[in-house]
Amino acid sequence: MKPAPKFVAAYVLLSAVLGGLALLQSFPARPTSWVGWLLLFALAVPVTIAAEFVGELIFRNPVSQAVERRTKEKSFSWLRILAGLVLMLVVFAAVFCLGQLLA
Repeated sequence: MKPAPKFVAAYVLLSAVLGGLALLQSFPARPTSWVGWLLLFALAVPVTIAAEFVGELIFRNPVSQAVERRTKEKSFSWLRILAGLVLMLVVFAAVFCLGQLLA
């Protein structure tokens, strides 16, 4: 098999898996038109890659690294949980404010 068909086959398979996971996470919401379904599966891979990149930026910053160094000997740490919660709340607040500005 040539490289292009292998890539297309891998992309379709990965899109199907990630699109299915997105459907499960957003249950009971689902697309209502064929364009929505097409966008769901076409954008599943790029959106997942972008989310992974943002997650790396959030949890690999100097504050997160300092918390990790301080609590590396513990298997459970309230400080790690609190730091993750605060970081995610900041991201959610930024996304919410951006959404309000764009709406």
